[in-house]
Amino acid sequence: PDHRPRRVGEPLRLVFLSRIDRMKNLDWALDLLARSTVPVRLDIFGPVSDPDYWTECRAKIAHLPSHVEVHLGGEIAPDDVPALLARHDLFLLPTRGENFGHAIADALLAGTPVLIADTTPWRGLQLRQAGADLSLANVEPWLDFLVRFDRLSPAETHEWRKGARHYAEQRLGGTTDVERLGDCFDAAIHAG
Repeated sequence: PDHRPRRVGEPLRLVFLSRIDRMKNLDWALDLLARSTVPVRLDIFGPVSDPDYWTECRAKIAHLPSHVEVHLGGEIAPDDVPALLARHDLFLLPTRGENFGHAIADALLAGTPVLIADTTPWRGLQLRQAGADLSLANVEPWLDFLVRFDRLSPAETHEWRKGARHYAEQRLGGTTDVERLGDCFDAAIHAG
């Protein structure tokens, strides 16, 4: 999938792609962005599995500062996920825990660096220029990463995108294995 580099003055393009429930921690992400000094646009995609929680999140969205735009995308077809992720600069998921994190893998394979909690198997991301896996106990490193990432040149951003893709391919054994895993995952979802 193609990525269009950010234009000068354009906000950092973030994407949250997950179920909308407490485990995925969207409210924490919104609190993070409320404190961000970096202009951002957050696109939220995924099914609402906890309507009360979604109401809480929407209230937080309504009170974000003016330099934080939020767009609600709803659910997305699996075939559209790679192109959607590739259009963004950073995948944001401060999840409380993941056994694997299929959306994280999808983002990395699309060449989109990830900013995630250290509660997943996807670790050591900064060393690989693939993103950051940070503790939920302290918001400051998250804010610092957003500032740092926002300041990257187009060439540096390109290196991070290559790092993300390379880490995913190395970790997953290539896209053919990932496609097979995705097919199995889709079959399991539609079977049950």
